[in-house]
Amino acid sequence: MAPEGYVESQAETIKKTVQFIDKVKATKSPLVHPVVTPRFALSVDMPVMKKLGRIARDGDLHVQTHISENSSEVKLVEQIYGKNYTEVYDEAGLLTPKTVLAHGVYLSDDELEILAERGTGISHCPESNCYLKSGICNVKRLMRAGVNVSLGTDVAGGASPSILNAMRAAISTSINSSFTSKDPCEIIDWKEAFYMATLGGAKVLRLSDKIGNFKEGKEFDAVVVDADVDNSACDYLIPVSPLENLQKVIFTGDDRNIINVYVAGKKVK
Repeated sequence: MAPEGYVESQAETIKKTVQFIDKVKATKSPLVHPVVTPRFALSVDMPVMKKLGRIARDGDLHVQTHISENSSEVKLVEQIYGKNYTEVYDEAGLLTPKTVLAHGVYLSDDELEILAERGTGISHCPESNCYLKSGICNVKRLMRAGVNVSLGTDVAGGASPSILNAMRAAISTSINSSFTSKDPCEIIDWKEAFYMATLGGAKVLRLSDKIGNFKEGKEFDAVVVDADVDNSACDYLIPVSPLENLQKVIFTGDDRNIINVYVAGKKVK
């Protein structure tokens, strides 16, 4: 049984979703977009998921939920629906090029094929997968299947909301998995982790035409980093190349090293 206050009728769910979308659109913000968010297949039944899928497609809206986070969840979805997790969302019309699915630890080859065909992206959340004992996602396998992969923190699922920590966790979990697996995950290096946190994320969100790198014509979303601020783990010590400085910040930097933040060309920090 769900806790009191966690259950609502189909009509309430749809009504509140439409109200939320209208309220966000009313802000006319170029930076904030409404996202249709069915909790996940075990807490929202098929009729509601289909209605939410229709709302998202009709409004060309983003969809966010999660998929195949742990093995018991995957088995329960198959028991209830008689099909795999991806097929459930596909039947509901929730798999679009603007859909972001968190985790994807236990996706089958057939599921990856569907996701690639739909243009649906995966948000890899290595810290929460570890802390919740869910498993380790073979990110390279997803990429080889043609699925775009970004990095996520899963908010409170892990130990930190920092995307820097998410990059480190993606690297370390892929390395750790290689020690014991008979079919070891290919190791993610720091450059690939940085890509997933930047342009990879923009591609998953279908915003790579606007953000994700410094290509001419895109919005100036950027941070100014000082790798040698006082009381930071980062320092120069010896002359290094710009790439080596970036690597140093990814492994040892934190918010103290970020001295300016720009969003759409406006300095906000």
